Order: sequence, then C-alpha cells, then structure tokens
Amino acid sequence: RDDAAYRKLLAQRQKLPAYELGGAVVAAIRARRVVVVSADTGAGKTTQVPQMVLDDCVDRGVGARCSMVVTQPRRISAVGVAQRV
Repeated sequence: RDDAAYRKLLAQRQKLPAYELGGAVVAAIRARRVVVVSADTGAGKTTQVPQMVLDDCVDRGVGARCSMVVTQPRRISAVGVAQRV
C-alpha cells in the first residue's frame, strides 16, 4: 500500500460518497448475513463497497475466504422480463 499507483487510486476513491460511509457499511456487513446498500448513481456502490469489504477481510487476515455477491436489481428484473417475453 506504499505504491504510488495505489495512493493515486485511493485518492480517487476517497472522493466518492461510498468511501465516507465505508466503515459503517463494512460494520453492517460484518454484523448481518444480508445488507442492501442504496444510494445515487455514481456513489460507488458497485465498485467501492466490494473493495472496502475485501480490504477489511485482507486486513483481518481472512481475505482468501472472502466471498460476496454484488447484484443490481434493475438488471435482474430486466433479464427476468426478457426471459419471459
């Protein structure tokens, strides 16, 4: 994490709304089996939340066991409708 490229990427991540609430989101995920995250488009839900969860797992030494599913309900609905039509 001392790499210049990592620091540059981290600076970009810190500008996203999801980064600000990252600790609370990770704590909720650690405490529950299912967590639904809802925020405006571009907030970092799809990209940053999984990264924060993985970072947390790596920091705790359980990164190799980390497994998550990220889904976007509108896409699931659209695929389901398309299959029925």
